[in-house]
Amino acid sequence: MPPVHETLIAVCNIARDFPTSSLKALIDRSGYRMHRQEITKDAIEEHVRANQQLIDEWLRYSEDKRTSGGWYLDVRGPFVVGALRTGERKQFDDRAEACAAFIKNEVETWASVDDARKTATGD
Repeated sequence: MPPVHETLIAVCNIARDFPTSSLKALIDRSGYRMHRQEITKDAIEEHVRANQQLIDEWLRYSEDKRTSGGWYLDVRGPFVVGALRTGERKQFDDRAEACAAFIKNEVETWASVDDARKTATGD
């Protein structure tokens, strides 16, 4: 199991690494499922604040998604994270906070989908 700090960095780098690997593989490699309780929005936000380029990487990731559902990120102001399918939308005070919420929501959603699939198939 990777240490929590390494998992946090790997999770935050998923948007950068995504074009070369599947989202499922990146989440699996990150160790997120083993540390999901410790990888909080606040921990992600602290890392994003220290690495501001992550905001643009996650914004590109969000804009490049090819889906009618899922989460989206808009940090051009106001700073918003929303869910396409449900219409849920939350506004944030700054870009780093919005980006952290998007990362947590996106990774948790995909990890949960995979968990549900494994439960249904008995994997």
